[in-house]
Amino acid sequence: MAAISKRFAFIAMVGALAATTIGVGSSESGAAAQSGSARVVVLSPGAAQIVATVDDRFLSVAVDMGSVVGASGAPVDFSRTKLVNLTRQLAPAYLRIGGTPADQTYYDLSGSAATPPSGYSYVLTKQEWDATSAFAQASGLDLWLGINDGAGPRDANYHWQGTDAASLLRYSTQRHDPLAIVEFGNEPNLFEWPPISKIPLTYGAAAYARDVQAFDAVRREVAPQTKFAGPAPSFIGSASEDPIDLLGVLRLPTGPHASDIMPRLPGAYDVVAYHYYPAVSSTCGPLTPTLPADVLLPSFLDNIQSATTFMTGLRNRYDPSSPLWIGETGSAACNGQAGYSDRFGESFYYLNELATQARRGVAGVVRQTLVGGNYGLLDPSTLDPAPDYWAALLWKRLMGARQLAIPTAAMPATTRLFASCTPGQPRSVTILALNLGATPATISLAGVDHPGWQAYTVTASNLTSKTVSLNGSPLQPAADGTPPPLSPTTGSTDSITLPSTSYSFIVQPGATPSCS
Repeated sequence: MAAISKRFAFIAMVGALAATTIGVGSSESGAAAQSGSARVVVLSPGAAQIVATVDDRFLSVAVDMGSVVGASGAPVDFSRTKLVNLTRQLAPAYLRIGGTPADQTYYDLSGSAATPPSGYSYVLTKQEWDATSAFAQASGLDLWLGINDGAGPRDANYHWQGTDAASLLRYSTQRHDPLAIVEFGNEPNLFEWPPISKIPLTYGAAAYARDVQAFDAVRREVAPQTKFAGPAPSFIGSASEDPIDLLGVLRLPTGPHASDIMPRLPGAYDVVAYHYYPAVSSTCGPLTPTLPADVLLPSFLDNIQSATTFMTGLRNRYDPSSPLWIGETGSAACNGQAGYSDRFGESFYYLNELATQARRGVAGVVRQTLVGGNYGLLDPSTLDPAPDYWAALLWKRLMGARQLAIPTAAMPATTRLFASCTPGQPRSVTILALNLGATPATISLAGVDHPGWQAYTVTASNLTSKTVSLNGSPLQPAADGTPPPLSPTTGSTDSITLPSTSYSFIVQPGATPSCS
C-alpha cells in the first residue's frame, strides 16, 4: 500500500485474494477546496430537541464463537489483565458470542467430546464457557449468546433438537452467569447458502418458525431470565434479503427471509435484531459489494439506511413493543478488510453508523469484534487498541442515551453533526462532528447563552494510520491496559475550528433545557 492522500482505494481482484491499495479521491470541490479556506457551519444547541432514546448498552461488542473455541488457532485468552482493563472501559455493554461458527459448535460440559460429534465442526468446553463468563463479569458486560441451530442438533427430518442447548442454558442459569440475551442461530437468510450451512435447500420459513418455537420453549423452561433476540438476518450493502452478490451481476437466492419468518412468529422476539455490513472484504473473493475507492463517500457511509428502514418496518408490524438492535456489524464482512478495518479511516464509518442509527432510534449496535479478525477493536496478539477503540471509548464517555436534533445552517456535505445529552451533566450537550473534508471546518454555535466548550478532537497522519492523537497527543494505554487521561481542549468563544479529516466530540455545558 502507498499513501498518496487522505483517501483509501481498495481494488478487489475477482477470483483471487485482492490487493489493497491507497488511491487519490476527494469529496471537496469549488473555491473552498482550492483555496484551503475554512468552511462555516452554524448550529443552535439551545434549540435542541430529543428525538430518540437508546439503550445504556447502545455501544456493544462481540467475540466470534470461532475465537472462543479456537476454530483457527488457540482460543482467545480472556484472563489477560490488559484485555479486562481495556474492555471494562466500554461497560455497560453486551458481549455477543455468535457468528457462523456458533451454528457449528457442540456444547461439551462433561469433557467427554474430544472431537466434534457428527454434524458439528467445533466443541465448546466447560472451561471455555466458564472463562467467557468470568471475563464478562470482570469487565462489567452481559452476555448475548447465539445458540447452535445448524446441522448438528437435528433429527432425521431436520427438526431441531434442544438437548444440547438446554444443557448449556441450564448450566449457565445455575451458575448465575451474566447471560442476558439468546438468539436462535446466526443469520437465517444464509441457511441455504451451501458454503455456510449443511441445512437442506428445502428448509424454509415454516420449518424455521417451527424450530424457533421449539427453542423458545426450551429457553422459557431452563433460562427464563433471558431475552430472546432474532431473527437476525444478514444484509450486505443494501436491504436485499439475498445478500450473496457475485460480481455485482448475480444475486443468489437464499433464505429463509425475515419477511417470511416474522409473520409466522408475531410477538416472538423480545429484541428484533439484524446484521449489517456495507461491503465484503477481499477475503471473500468474487463477492460484492467491495469497498469503494473513497471510503468517506456519503453513499458508502449511509448505505445502512435502507436496511434499517426495512427492519424497522418488520419490527413495527410484528413486534412493535420490542427494541431494534444491530446485532452484528463492521465495515467489511468476511473478517474485515486488511489495511482499512483497523485504521483511522474506518472510524468515520463506525462513528457515522453509531450516530445515524442512534438518531433513528435503533436501541443498540454490536461491533464485530472486540478482539479477532481485521475488524477487532483490539489487536488479537498485542491487545493494542485500533483507532476504533478510541472512538468507542470517547463515545461511551461523552454520548448519552438521549439523542438530539439541533437546527443547523450552511452545512456542507463534508461536515456531519450529531448530538446527544451529555451523560451525567444536566442541560449539557455533546456534539459529534465529523469533518470528512480536506479543509478545516469552523462550527459557529449560535444562540448559546453560556458560551464555552470542551473539545476532544482526534486526528491521524493519514487515513491508513493505526495510531491516533487526541488534541495532538498520541493515544496509548499503559502496559496493563489502563487508558491515559482523555483531556479536552477548552474555549470560551462561540465557535470552534476542526482540522481537516478529523472528528471531534464537543461538550457544551448548560447549552439546552432539553437535557435537564
